[in-house]
Amino acid sequence: MKNLLCFIIGIIVGVAIALNFNNNRPSSSSHEGSPTEETAAQETDATEETATEEAATEKPSLKKAFKKIFKPTSTPKPQSTHVIQLSETESIVIPKIEGLTIFDQMAEALDINRIEIYRTIEHNIAIAHKLEYEYGYYHRSSTDVVIIGGENDYFYDAQQIPLPSGKAFRQVGIYKHYSSTYPVVVVASK
Repeated sequence: MKNLLCFIIGIIVGVAIALNFNNNRPSSSSHEGSPTEETAAQETDATEETATEEAATEKPSLKKAFKKIFKPTSTPKPQSTHVIQLSETESIVIPKIEGLTIFDQMAEALDINRIEIYRTIEHNIAIAHKLEYEYGYYHRSSTDVVIIGGENDYFYDAQQIPLPSGKAFRQVGIYKHYSSTYPVVVVASK
């Protein structure tokens, strides 16, 4: 690929030099029809200088043209984020994701004691079923939520997350995905 690129650049520079040579070539003198050897030598020197200057000025513009054509793969731009203050000492950073809307303030605690992950969106963001305890076991309810964990949390399918003592699932936003809208929750102090 590098050799092909050098070959193409060489062709373009060669064509530019040839065009410059033809455009800057003085017309034949009105004396006897042919230039003298001294005039021919001066023309050759001037043409070589012009070609060298032209090549020097052409290279940056050729580089720009080839950079536009052969763009290197760029790293994605960092996403902007939201910061939710969970307590005086804890906060959580939430990346901006399409369909995710974060409220200005946390809402009251939801009536959820345990959830089960069924689809991850990011390593620390997942859609989960609310689990209800009846007749000695947990079963899925019809309520689904999106949970956002800390930077060091990694969710996986079928992971059950019980509510820690003194904490609550508090709504901080909503997540729209196709025709569904989910409450977005974090684990925070009551």
